[in-house]
Amino acid sequence: MSVATINPYGAEVAPADVRAGAVLNALAQRLRAKGMWGLVRTLIVGLGSFGLAPLWIWPKRFGDVVETERVRYLHLAEWMRLNHPGPEGDELVRRAAGMRVRPLLWVVPMAATAALVFAFAATRFPGNWGDGVWDATYGYWAGSRLVAGPWTVTLWQMWVGALVLGYVCHWAQVAVQMANVRRFIVALDGVCRREGVAPVGRIDAGWAGAVWPLAGGLVLGMMGVLWAMPMLLAGWIQRRYAMKVADRTRWAVADRARAILRVSRPEMAAPMPILLVRRCPRDLCQAAAGASARYCPRCGARLGDGQ
Repeated sequence: MSVATINPYGAEVAPADVRAGAVLNALAQRLRAKGMWGLVRTLIVGLGSFGLAPLWIWPKRFGDVVETERVRYLHLAEWMRLNHPGPEGDELVRRAAGMRVRPLLWVVPMAATAALVFAFAATRFPGNWGDGVWDATYGYWAGSRLVAGPWTVTLWQMWVGALVLGYVCHWAQVAVQMANVRRFIVALDGVCRREGVAPVGRIDAGWAGAVWPLAGGLVLGMMGVLWAMPMLLAGWIQRRYAMKVADRTRWAVADRARAILRVSRPEMAAPMPILLVRRCPRDLCQAAAGASARYCPRCGARLGDGQ
């Protein structure tokens, strides 16, 4: 009796699952991802560094996001496998362990930009080196010929090709992580159906905001900066996933994991992480809502992302 909790009515109930509480609390924590630049900073740093800086900074920072998610989902998968044995639990562990950055998608941008820098550094411009770099980059589309030379077209093609390839690879890195999380949720939905719990389903990524990077990329593309649209889209999808979609997805997963715990062992005190307790913003309502809810279940008021 000393290890159990006693409710006010004197009935003995099972103690709280401390491990489950730790797993749920970890899932409920925000990523607090650093370096997920907004549109303005991406434009300033990207254009100011001739498109190179984001490709040198973003992969490492997004790799930290992937590793953080892998650890949190792996802890949940191991807990599920121990408490709910079956092929679904083994599949969860396999899916969580597979959440890693793809080395090829990391190496290709690094190699492409390194080759680009080497090509510019090794070129012997007949005049001022800075004028030659300008002619082969931003000045090419405008017809700038401060330093005439046959290498201008080749260097410009290398510049655009290397940056487009690098940003496409980074976009693919984010897309791979999103696909890995979706596969994990599909495996978790199998456990939910077996336990009689509503599945997580599909999480809305909210793609409406992509209109701004598309518009900015289109304007800059008409000015000759053809790699601007891949850069802005890659930065936008990275920020959108790390700052919004990833958190909402983990909250929904934690909510379903708690529901499984309550169904499988109803006598046990299933801890609810404080961050998962969302309430209606209306003072006269204050109804509790699920972690993944977008609207109040009582009055229909919209719930904010950080509510």
